[in-house]
Amino acid sequence: MLKVIGRVGRHMDGALHLGDGFFDLDGAVEGLFVMKVAGNGDALHDEPPFKSFEIAGKNIVMTHGHLYGARAGNVSGLLRLAKETNADICLYGHTHAPLITRQDGVLIMNPGSVSRPRSAPFPSYGVIEIEPDGAVIPSIINITPDFFL
Repeated sequence: MLKVIGRVGRHMDGALHLGDGFFDLDGAVEGLFVMKVAGNGDALHDEPPFKSFEIAGKNIVMTHGHLYGARAGNVSGLLRLAKETNADICLYGHTHAPLITRQDGVLIMNPGSVSRPRSAPFPSYGVIEIEPDGAVIPSIINITPDFFL
């Protein structure tokens, strides 16, 4: 993960880590805004199950997802969490499988995994751009063999 942040970090406003590797971003890039949640593989029981915040006028909730029933193709628990927290964007990890979907006005995104991808040909990470007009542009970036060239 640090190799990826080292490669793209200077182009980012911040990094959000969605669990299973809670300490992976510690010391990643000096001055980089970092927020993280613990996953079921982190054994950190004093961490909250989600974090909710606002960036550029968009309400965002992030969670690992295991406590909200996140499974391949099933995001209903995540949608409920988003509605309960008035989120425009819901980010989760747990499945390690990349996904971008919009349901009931909520963008739900799993960036995949930079270190342990599942059901995807390459490791990946996600990018969310929030335009000045409020448009939200999500993308999944695959870490292909030529990524670091």
